[in-house]
Amino acid sequence: MISEYSSPGLNTPNQYDMKTNSIGLFNERILTILFTIITIIGPVSCNTESIRQHEAEKKKLNIMYRSISGSVVNARDMKPIRGVLVTFFNPMTNKPVGTLTDSEGKFRIDSIPEAVRKITSIDIQSNKSKEVELNKGDTVLIKMD
Repeated sequence: MISEYSSPGLNTPNQYDMKTNSIGLFNERILTILFTIITIIGPVSCNTESIRQHEAEKKKLNIMYRSISGSVVNARDMKPIRGVLVTFFNPMTNKPVGTLTDSEGKFRIDSIPEAVRKITSIDIQSNKSKEVELNKGDTVLIKMD
C-alpha cells in the first residue's frame, strides 16, 4: 500500500518530517512576504553616516520628533502577536518607515515627526491590518481583531 505522502524512490516521511516540511514552507512564505515589504519600504537598518545626516537635517529644519513603543495583541485573548509590521508614512522623506514586533509582540519606532498622527499595523500571518490614531502618549497598545 502506498501512503499519500510517499513518492517513488523515497521512504514515507515520519510525523516529524511532515511537520518540518510544512514549517519550512510556512517560513519560506513569510520570508518572501517580508522580503517584498522590505523591498518596498527600503532597508530598516542605517549606517552611522546616514544617522548623522538625519540628525543634522532634524536640527536644521527644527522639526519636532518623538519615539513610540508599544505592543500588538490579539483582541480576543490579549496574547502578544509577533512579526507584525508596524509602519507609518514619513512626510519629511516621503517614504514609509516601519519595524516588526518581537516575540513578545513589542515594538519601538524612533524619530517619528510630530506631524504623524497615525500608524498602521499589518499582521502578515492573518492578513489583517489596523490603523491606529496616535495620542500625546508614547506607548501604544494595538488590539488586532
